[in-house]
Amino acid sequence: MAKIVGRYGGKPTPPEIAYIDEKAIATYEPYVVPVIWAPEAPTPEAAVVTIDGTRGLFAFNNSGCPRNPAVVQHLKKKIERVRRLGYSLAVLDELNYPTPHDGELFYSCFCQYCLTHSPRLKMLKKGDLQGLAEVRKDLVRSVLREVAQYAEGLGLRLEAAVHAPTIAHLAGQDYHTFLRHVDRLQVMLYRKCPGPACLNRELAMLARFGYNPYGIDPDAVEKAGVPIRVLKQEAQKARELAGERAIPILWADEKLPEAIRAVEEVGFEEVIIFTP
Repeated sequence: MAKIVGRYGGKPTPPEIAYIDEKAIATYEPYVVPVIWAPEAPTPEAAVVTIDGTRGLFAFNNSGCPRNPAVVQHLKKKIERVRRLGYSLAVLDELNYPTPHDGELFYSCFCQYCLTHSPRLKMLKKGDLQGLAEVRKDLVRSVLREVAQYAEGLGLRLEAAVHAPTIAHLAGQDYHTFLRHVDRLQVMLYRKCPGPACLNRELAMLARFGYNPYGIDPDAVEKAGVPIRVLKQEAQKARELAGERAIPILWADEKLPEAIRAVEEVGFEEVIIFTP
């Protein structure tokens, strides 16, 4: 069975790596890798703006527009702090725009900074998922390049926690673009959980928006979790896109052993576990 090489949640148990929110880290610790929440908004004014003009913070009600200069500067400060503590590697988490999980905020961002960078946004219509995805990819690319160059200048290597391929595409995360700037992609293949990146929640909401690539019953899947076959298909896509530079993060639910076997069957030899 695929080897567990790291965990989100808990303390380090060498040789496994503990991935820990950088806010909870005050000193350097071996076998710890800081995780930086990339779109954290320093003020409510850095919120995303929907196509209808609604403003709001997404994900855990703390995330703003990744193209907003205040968000970018806030992210750079966190990168600088992690490096100052002595870490040479960190994980960028959620460098993307809102996902289907975020409901109304999914159709964003149409703030002044995004509109200035990508005037094509003015021509988009609500429901044009492909058009939105393409613009977002360009916006995220520009932010990723800027912060990765900043981290490199400080001597900090980066990995990135990214969404499963179907959701990543819509959120602006292009795997090939990310791999130009980070060492590895940690692919969030969460079968059943309550928040952003959880496939049961993301795919159910996406189906309600009118796009249902797996033909799921959104109410049933949101409650019970995605079938292992869906998780396996997303893992296969991730493997095809990123090869050995991807590693799955699996949620520690009641079907974790099945999930580990599924990703192993598509070629992954190592996994990271998220323990809530």
